[in-house]
Amino acid sequence: MASFKNSQPFAKGAASTLQSYVDIVDKYVITSSTDIYGRITYVSEAFAKISKYSKEELLGRSHNIVRHPDMPSAIYEDMWQTIRSGNAWSGEIMNRAKDGSAYWVDVNIEPDIDTDGTIIGYTAIRTDITAKKQLQDYVDVVDKYVITSSTDARGRITYVSEAFATISQYTKEELLGRAHNIVRHPDMSKSLYKEMWHTLRSGEAWSGEIMNRAKDGSAYWVDVNIEPDFDADRNIIGYTAVRSDITDKKQIEELSVTDRLTGLFNRLKLDDVLENEFRRYQRYQTPLSVIILDVDHFKQVNDRYGHLVGDEVLTEIADLIQNNIRACDIAGRWGGEEFLVICPSTPLEGGMVVAEKLRKAISNHPFTTTNSQTASFGVANLALNGDLNQLLKAADDALYRAKQNGRNCVESAT
Repeated sequence: MASFKNSQPFAKGAASTLQSYVDIVDKYVITSSTDIYGRITYVSEAFAKISKYSKEELLGRSHNIVRHPDMPSAIYEDMWQTIRSGNAWSGEIMNRAKDGSAYWVDVNIEPDIDTDGTIIGYTAIRTDITAKKQLQDYVDVVDKYVITSSTDARGRITYVSEAFATISQYTKEELLGRAHNIVRHPDMSKSLYKEMWHTLRSGEAWSGEIMNRAKDGSAYWVDVNIEPDFDADRNIIGYTAVRSDITDKKQIEELSVTDRLTGLFNRLKLDDVLENEFRRYQRYQTPLSVIILDVDHFKQVNDRYGHLVGDEVLTEIADLIQNNIRACDIAGRWGGEEFLVICPSTPLEGGMVVAEKLRKAISNHPFTTTNSQTASFGVANLALNGDLNQLLKAADDALYRAKQNGRNCVESAT
Protein backbone atom coordinates (compact mmCIF):
# COMPACT_ATOMS: atom_id res chain seq x y z
CA MET A 1 0.00 0.00 0.00
CA ALA A 2 2.82 2.29 0.91
CA SER A 3 4.50 1.50 -2.38
CA PHE A 4 1.38 2.49 -4.34
CA LYS A 5 1.11 5.76 -2.45
CA ASN A 6 4.75 6.56 -3.15
CA SER A 7 4.22 5.99 -6.88
CA GLN A 8 1.44 8.56 -7.15
CA PRO A 9 3.69 11.67 -6.96
CA PHE A 10 6.06 10.08 -9.52
CA ALA A 11 3.18 9.40 -11.89
CA LYS A 12 1.92 12.94 -11.51
CA GLY A 13 5.42 14.30 -12.18
CA ALA A 14 5.84 12.17 -15.30
CA ALA A 15 2.45 13.26 -16.55
CA SER A 16 3.38 16.89 -15.95
CA THR A 17 6.66 16.48 -17.83
CA LEU A 18 4.90 14.75 -20.70
CA GLN A 19 2.36 17.55 -20.91
CA SER A 20 5.22 20.05 -21.03
CA TYR A 21 6.68 18.21 -24.01
CA VAL A 22 3.26 18.17 -25.70
CA ASP A 23 2.90 21.90 -25.10
CA ILE A 24 6.35 22.57 -26.56
CA VAL A 25 5.56 20.50 -29.64
CA ASP A 26 2.22 22.27 -30.05
CA LYS A 27 3.87 25.67 -29.81
CA TYR A 28 6.98 25.18 -31.88
CA VAL A 29 6.55 22.18 -34.20
CA ILE A 30 4.52 22.63 -37.41
CA THR A 31 2.69 19.32 -37.26
CA SER A 32 -0.69 17.87 -38.11
CA SER A 33 -2.51 14.55 -38.31
CA THR A 34 -5.25 13.48 -40.69
CA ASP A 35 -7.58 10.55 -41.17
CA ILE A 36 -7.15 8.24 -44.16
CA TYR A 37 -9.07 10.71 -46.34
CA GLY A 38 -6.66 13.53 -45.55
CA ARG A 39 -9.04 15.46 -43.27
CA ILE A 40 -7.19 17.20 -40.47
CA THR A 41 -7.80 15.62 -37.05
CA TYR A 42 -5.05 17.43 -35.16
CA VAL A 43 -3.08 20.57 -35.86
CA SER A 44 -0.47 22.29 -33.74
CA GLU A 45 -0.47 25.91 -32.70
CA ALA A 46 2.71 26.36 -34.79
CA PHE A 47 0.81 25.15 -37.88
CA ALA A 48 -2.00 27.59 -37.15
CA LYS A 49 0.49 30.42 -36.67
CA ILE A 50 2.41 29.94 -39.92
CA SER A 51 -0.77 29.33 -41.95
CA LYS A 52 -2.59 32.24 -40.25
CA TYR A 53 -5.69 30.06 -39.80
CA SER A 54 -7.09 29.22 -36.38
CA LYS A 55 -7.13 25.60 -35.25
CA GLU A 56 -10.90 25.64 -35.54
CA GLU A 57 -10.67 26.75 -39.19
CA LEU A 58 -8.24 23.91 -39.94
CA LEU A 59 -9.77 20.94 -38.13
CA GLY A 60 -11.91 18.78 -40.39
CA ARG A 61 -10.52 20.36 -43.53
CA SER A 62 -8.05 18.85 -46.00
CA HIS A 63 -4.63 20.37 -46.47
CA ASN A 64 -5.94 21.88 -49.69
CA ILE A 65 -6.83 24.84 -47.52
CA VAL A 66 -3.14 25.83 -47.57
CA ARG A 67 -2.28 24.48 -51.01
CA HIS A 68 -0.53 27.03 -53.21
CA PRO A 69 -1.77 27.13 -56.83
CA ASP A 70 1.79 27.38 -58.13
CA MET A 71 2.75 23.96 -56.79
CA PRO A 72 2.69 21.25 -59.50
CA SER A 73 -0.04 18.63 -59.12
CA ALA A 74 2.52 15.92 -59.84
CA ILE A 75 4.13 16.51 -56.43
CA TYR A 76 0.88 15.76 -54.61
CA GLU A 77 0.15 12.76 -56.82
CA ASP A 78 3.57 11.31 -55.96
CA MET A 79 3.04 12.11 -52.27
CA TRP A 80 -0.34 10.32 -52.05
CA GLN A 81 0.86 7.34 -54.02
CA THR A 82 3.80 6.99 -51.64
CA ILE A 83 2.00 7.30 -48.32
CA ARG A 84 -1.00 5.21 -49.38
CA SER A 85 1.43 2.42 -50.14
CA GLY A 86 2.54 2.61 -46.50
CA ASN A 87 5.80 4.47 -47.09
CA ALA A 88 7.02 7.77 -45.72
CA TRP A 89 7.27 10.80 -48.02
CA SER A 90 9.39 13.92 -47.73
CA GLY A 91 9.81 17.00 -49.86
CA GLU A 92 9.68 20.79 -50.03
CA ILE A 93 6.27 22.40 -50.49
CA MET A 94 5.16 25.96 -50.96
CA ASN A 95 1.92 26.69 -49.10
CA ARG A 96 -0.40 29.67 -49.11
CA ALA A 97 -1.40 31.34 -45.84
CA LYS A 98 -4.84 32.76 -45.13
CA ASP A 99 -3.74 36.26 -46.20
CA GLY A 100 -2.49 34.94 -49.55
CA SER A 101 1.21 35.09 -48.73
CA ALA A 102 3.44 32.14 -49.59
CA TYR A 103 5.60 30.16 -47.20
CA TRP A 104 7.82 27.12 -47.71
CA VAL A 105 8.03 24.02 -45.54
CA ASP A 106 10.21 20.94 -45.59
CA VAL A 107 7.65 18.15 -45.01
CA ASN A 108 8.00 14.61 -43.64
CA ILE A 109 4.80 12.51 -43.71
CA GLU A 110 4.44 9.11 -42.04
CA PRO A 111 1.42 6.79 -42.37
CA ASP A 112 -0.24 5.95 -39.02
CA ILE A 113 -0.72 2.16 -38.85
CA ASP A 114 -2.82 0.18 -36.32
CA THR A 115 -1.91 -3.19 -34.82
CA ASP A 116 -3.37 -4.98 -37.84
CA GLY A 117 -1.10 -3.08 -40.21
CA THR A 118 -3.97 -0.97 -41.55
CA ILE A 119 -3.36 2.69 -42.39
CA ILE A 120 -5.65 4.80 -40.21
CA GLY A 121 -4.27 8.22 -40.97
CA TYR A 122 -1.16 10.28 -41.57
CA THR A 123 1.07 12.49 -39.45
CA ALA A 124 3.21 15.26 -40.92
CA ILE A 125 6.01 17.27 -39.37
CA ARG A 126 7.21 20.40 -41.14
CA THR A 127 10.14 22.79 -40.90
CA ASP A 128 9.78 26.39 -41.99
CA ILE A 129 12.33 26.94 -44.81
CA THR A 130 10.85 30.17 -46.17
CA ALA A 131 13.98 32.19 -45.35
CA LYS A 132 16.17 29.50 -46.89
CA LYS A 133 14.10 29.46 -50.08
CA GLN A 134 14.10 33.24 -50.27
CA LEU A 135 17.85 33.24 -49.87
CA GLN A 136 18.12 30.63 -52.61
CA ASP A 137 15.91 32.79 -54.82
CA TYR A 138 18.30 35.71 -54.24
CA VAL A 139 21.26 33.45 -55.00
CA ASP A 140 19.56 32.31 -58.20
CA VAL A 141 18.89 35.91 -59.24
CA VAL A 142 22.52 36.83 -58.55
CA ASP A 143 23.70 33.80 -60.49
CA LYS A 144 21.52 34.67 -63.45
CA TYR A 145 22.00 38.42 -63.64
CA VAL A 146 25.17 39.45 -61.77
CA ILE A 147 28.53 38.96 -63.50
CA THR A 148 30.47 37.67 -60.52
CA SER A 149 33.27 35.25 -59.76
CA SER A 150 35.52 34.11 -56.92
CA THR A 151 39.08 32.88 -57.06
CA ASP A 152 41.61 31.32 -54.73
CA ALA A 153 44.67 33.27 -53.58
CA ARG A 154 46.48 32.46 -56.82
CA GLY A 155 43.65 33.79 -58.99
CA ARG A 156 42.18 30.47 -60.13
CA ILE A 157 38.41 30.64 -60.53
CA THR A 158 36.53 28.72 -57.82
CA TYR A 159 33.05 30.09 -58.53
CA VAL A 160 31.53 31.79 -61.54
CA SER A 161 27.97 32.96 -62.09
CA GLU A 162 25.77 32.05 -65.01
CA ALA A 163 25.81 35.72 -66.01
CA PHE A 164 29.61 35.57 -66.28
CA ALA A 165 29.36 32.45 -68.43
CA THR A 166 26.75 34.12 -70.65
CA ILE A 167 28.68 37.31 -71.35
CA SER A 168 32.01 35.50 -71.80
CA GLN A 169 30.42 32.74 -73.94
CA TYR A 170 32.32 30.10 -71.96
CA THR A 171 30.56 27.40 -69.93
CA LYS A 172 31.04 27.30 -66.18
CA GLU A 173 33.01 24.10 -66.64
CA GLU A 174 35.39 25.84 -69.05
CA LEU A 175 35.96 28.68 -66.57
CA LEU A 176 36.34 26.85 -63.26
CA GLY A 177 39.95 26.25 -62.31
CA ARG A 178 41.23 28.74 -64.90
CA ALA A 179 42.69 32.20 -64.36
CA HIS A 180 40.81 35.24 -65.63
CA ASN A 181 43.42 35.41 -68.39
CA ILE A 182 40.96 33.26 -70.33
CA VAL A 183 38.93 36.43 -70.99
CA ARG A 184 41.78 38.92 -71.02
CA HIS A 185 41.76 41.18 -74.07
CA PRO A 186 45.18 41.71 -75.67
CA ASP A 187 44.50 45.43 -76.12
CA MET A 188 44.31 46.03 -72.36
CA SER A 189 47.45 47.53 -70.83
CA LYS A 190 49.61 45.18 -68.76
CA SER A 191 50.23 48.03 -66.32
CA LEU A 192 46.54 48.03 -65.39
CA TYR A 193 46.69 44.41 -64.26
CA LYS A 194 49.99 45.00 -62.49
CA GLU A 195 48.46 47.85 -60.51
CA MET A 196 45.32 45.79 -59.83
CA TRP A 197 47.27 42.85 -58.36
CA HIS A 198 49.48 45.15 -56.31
CA THR A 199 46.37 46.70 -54.76
CA LEU A 200 44.62 43.39 -54.10
CA ARG A 201 47.64 41.62 -52.62
CA SER A 202 48.07 44.50 -50.20
CA GLY A 203 44.60 43.70 -48.89
CA GLU A 204 42.80 46.61 -50.53
CA ALA A 205 39.80 46.62 -52.87
CA TRP A 206 40.27 47.55 -56.52
CA SER A 207 37.85 48.92 -59.08
CA GLY A 208 38.12 49.92 -62.71
CA GLU A 209 36.87 49.45 -66.25
CA ILE A 210 38.20 46.46 -68.19
CA MET A 211 37.71 45.30 -71.75
CA ASN A 212 37.47 41.51 -71.95
CA ARG A 213 37.41 39.12 -74.88
CA ALA A 214 34.61 36.54 -75.24
CA LYS A 215 35.12 33.02 -76.53
CA ASP A 216 34.16 34.06 -80.08
CA GLY A 217 36.77 36.84 -80.04
CA SER A 218 34.33 39.73 -79.56
CA ALA A 219 35.08 42.44 -77.02
CA TYR A 220 32.92 43.46 -74.09
CA TRP A 221 33.46 46.02 -71.33
CA VAL A 222 32.82 45.58 -67.60
CA ASP A 223 33.02 47.88 -64.60
CA VAL A 224 34.80 45.69 -62.02
CA ASN A 225 34.90 45.80 -58.22
CA ILE A 226 37.22 43.24 -56.60
CA GLU A 227 37.49 42.54 -52.86
CA PRO A 228 40.05 40.31 -51.11
CA ASP A 229 38.58 37.42 -49.07
CA PHE A 230 40.15 36.90 -45.64
CA ASP A 231 40.23 34.02 -43.16
CA ALA A 232 39.88 34.47 -39.39
CA ASP A 233 43.55 35.49 -39.13
CA ARG A 234 43.20 38.15 -41.87
CA ASN A 235 45.15 36.08 -44.36
CA ILE A 236 44.03 36.55 -47.97
CA ILE A 237 42.46 33.30 -49.14
CA GLY A 238 40.97 34.52 -52.39
CA TYR A 239 39.20 37.32 -54.22
CA THR A 240 35.59 38.06 -55.17
CA ALA A 241 34.71 40.25 -58.13
CA VAL A 242 31.40 41.82 -59.11
CA ARG A 243 31.05 43.31 -62.57
CA SER A 244 28.56 45.43 -64.50
CA ASP A 245 28.25 45.19 -68.27
CA ILE A 246 29.12 48.65 -69.62
CA THR A 247 29.64 47.65 -73.24
CA ASP A 248 26.79 49.86 -74.46
CA LYS A 249 28.04 52.76 -72.35
CA LYS A 250 31.56 52.42 -73.77
CA GLN A 251 30.19 52.22 -77.30
CA ILE A 252 28.19 55.40 -76.72
CA GLU A 253 31.27 57.06 -75.24
CA GLU A 254 33.29 55.99 -78.26
CA LEU A 255 30.68 57.37 -80.64
CA SER A 256 30.61 60.67 -78.77
CA VAL A 257 34.37 61.17 -79.17
CA THR A 258 34.86 59.59 -82.59
CA ASP A 259 34.75 61.22 -85.99
CA ARG A 260 32.13 59.24 -87.88
CA LEU A 261 33.92 59.33 -91.24
CA THR A 262 37.52 58.54 -90.29
CA GLY A 263 37.16 56.66 -87.01
CA LEU A 264 39.75 58.94 -85.39
CA PHE A 265 39.00 61.14 -82.40
CA ASN A 266 36.80 64.16 -83.09
CA ARG A 267 37.46 67.81 -82.20
CA LEU A 268 35.66 67.46 -78.85
CA LYS A 269 37.92 64.61 -77.74
CA LEU A 270 41.06 66.32 -79.03
CA ASP A 271 40.22 69.42 -77.00
CA ASP A 272 39.83 67.24 -73.92
CA VAL A 273 43.19 65.49 -74.53
CA LEU A 274 44.92 68.84 -75.05
CA GLU A 275 43.53 70.14 -71.74
CA ASN A 276 44.76 67.04 -69.90
CA GLU A 277 48.20 67.21 -71.49
CA PHE A 278 48.45 70.94 -70.72
CA ARG A 279 47.70 70.27 -67.04
CA ARG A 280 50.39 67.59 -67.06
CA TYR A 281 52.80 70.07 -68.63
CA GLN A 282 52.01 72.63 -65.92
CA ARG A 283 52.62 70.10 -63.15
CA TYR A 284 55.70 68.31 -64.43
CA GLN A 285 57.06 70.65 -67.17
CA THR A 286 57.13 67.73 -69.62
CA PRO A 287 57.42 68.83 -73.27
CA LEU A 288 54.34 68.77 -75.48
CA SER A 289 54.30 68.98 -79.27
CA VAL A 290 51.43 69.09 -81.75
CA ILE A 291 51.25 68.47 -85.48
CA ILE A 292 48.60 69.96 -87.74
CA LEU A 293 48.44 68.48 -91.24
CA ASP A 294 46.29 69.56 -94.11
CA VAL A 295 45.56 67.51 -97.26
CA ASP A 296 47.01 69.30 -100.28
CA HIS A 297 44.65 70.47 -103.03
CA PHE A 298 41.72 68.68 -101.41
CA LYS A 299 39.17 71.02 -103.00
CA GLN A 300 40.38 69.84 -106.42
CA VAL A 301 39.80 66.23 -105.35
CA ASN A 302 36.20 67.01 -104.46
CA ASP A 303 35.64 69.08 -107.60
CA ARG A 304 37.17 66.47 -109.94
CA TYR A 305 36.07 63.19 -108.37
CA GLY A 306 33.15 64.15 -106.14
CA HIS A 307 32.68 64.21 -102.39
CA LEU A 308 32.39 60.43 -102.03
CA VAL A 309 35.91 60.00 -103.42
CA GLY A 310 37.03 62.86 -101.19
CA ASP A 311 35.67 60.97 -98.19
CA GLU A 312 37.60 57.88 -99.26
CA VAL A 313 40.82 59.89 -99.45
CA LEU A 314 40.26 61.25 -95.93
CA THR A 315 39.58 57.74 -94.64
CA GLU A 316 42.77 56.36 -96.17
CA ILE A 317 44.81 59.24 -94.76
CA ALA A 318 43.29 58.65 -91.31
CA ASP A 319 44.39 54.99 -91.52
CA LEU A 320 47.89 56.04 -92.56
CA ILE A 321 48.11 58.44 -89.63
CA GLN A 322 46.92 55.85 -87.13
CA ASN A 323 49.37 53.25 -88.45
CA ASN A 324 52.41 55.54 -88.46
CA ILE A 325 52.26 57.39 -85.16
CA ARG A 326 53.70 56.15 -81.88
CA ALA A 327 51.69 54.35 -79.21
CA CYS A 328 51.79 57.45 -76.99
CA ASP A 329 50.54 59.81 -79.72
CA ILE A 330 46.88 60.80 -80.08
CA ALA A 331 45.43 61.58 -83.51
CA GLY A 332 42.12 63.04 -84.58
CA ARG A 333 40.27 64.94 -87.26
CA TRP A 334 40.67 68.62 -86.52
CA GLY A 335 38.12 69.72 -89.09
CA GLY A 336 37.46 69.34 -92.82
CA GLU A 337 40.66 68.00 -94.38
CA GLU A 338 42.82 68.95 -91.36
CA PHE A 339 44.14 66.44 -88.81
CA LEU A 340 45.82 66.99 -85.45
CA VAL A 341 48.42 64.74 -83.81
CA ILE A 342 49.21 65.33 -80.13
CA CYS A 343 52.68 64.14 -79.07
CA PRO A 344 52.96 63.98 -75.24
CA SER A 345 56.39 64.24 -73.58
CA THR A 346 57.88 65.13 -76.96
CA PRO A 347 60.18 68.06 -77.76
CA LEU A 348 59.96 69.92 -81.05
CA GLU A 349 62.61 67.74 -82.70
CA GLY A 350 60.64 64.59 -81.85
CA GLY A 351 57.48 66.12 -83.26
CA MET A 352 59.32 66.90 -86.50
CA VAL A 353 60.42 63.25 -86.78
CA VAL A 354 56.83 62.02 -86.37
CA ALA A 355 55.57 64.57 -88.92
CA GLU A 356 58.20 63.62 -91.51
CA LYS A 357 57.32 59.95 -91.11
CA LEU A 358 53.66 60.77 -91.74
CA ARG A 359 54.50 62.95 -94.75
CA LYS A 360 56.43 60.12 -96.41
CA ALA A 361 53.73 57.55 -95.61
CA ILE A 362 51.08 59.70 -97.29
CA SER A 363 53.12 60.78 -100.32
CA ASN A 364 54.29 57.19 -101.00
CA HIS A 365 50.87 55.62 -100.59
CA PRO A 366 48.98 54.47 -103.74
CA PHE A 367 45.52 55.87 -103.04
CA THR A 368 42.60 53.79 -104.26
CA THR A 369 40.84 56.53 -106.21
CA THR A 370 43.29 59.39 -106.84
CA ASN A 371 46.50 57.34 -107.18
CA SER A 372 48.57 59.88 -105.26
CA GLN A 373 48.01 62.44 -102.57
CA THR A 374 50.19 64.67 -100.36
CA ALA A 375 49.78 66.70 -97.19
CA SER A 376 51.49 69.68 -95.55
CA PHE A 377 52.55 69.77 -91.90
CA GLY A 378 53.04 72.36 -89.18
CA VAL A 379 54.75 71.37 -85.91
CA ALA A 380 54.93 73.38 -82.70
CA ASN A 381 56.08 72.81 -79.13
CA LEU A 382 54.55 74.31 -76.01
CA ALA A 383 56.76 77.24 -75.08
CA LEU A 384 57.66 78.17 -71.53
CA ASN A 385 54.76 80.12 -69.96
CA GLY A 386 52.72 79.51 -73.12
CA ASP A 387 49.14 78.31 -73.39
CA LEU A 388 47.19 76.04 -75.70
CA ASN A 389 45.94 78.83 -77.93
CA GLN A 390 49.51 79.96 -78.54
CA LEU A 391 50.60 76.37 -79.21
CA LEU A 392 47.88 75.76 -81.78
CA LYS A 393 48.41 79.13 -83.46
CA ALA A 394 52.13 78.40 -83.76
CA ALA A 395 51.41 75.03 -85.40
CA ASP A 396 48.86 76.63 -87.71
CA ASP A 397 51.34 79.34 -88.71
CA ALA A 398 53.93 76.65 -89.46
CA LEU A 399 51.37 74.80 -91.59
CA TYR A 400 50.70 78.01 -93.54
CA ARG A 401 54.43 78.33 -94.29
CA ALA A 402 54.50 74.71 -95.48
CA LYS A 403 51.71 75.54 -97.92
CA GLN A 404 53.55 78.66 -99.06
CA ASN A 405 56.76 76.68 -99.55
CA GLY A 406 55.27 74.33 -102.11
CA ARG A 407 53.26 71.87 -99.98
CA ASN A 408 54.17 68.26 -99.18
CA CYS A 409 56.66 69.42 -96.56
CA VAL A 410 57.08 69.87 -92.80
CA GLU A 411 57.62 73.25 -91.17
CA SER A 412 58.20 73.96 -87.50
CA ALA A 413 57.20 76.95 -85.41
CA THR A 414 59.86 79.63 -85.10
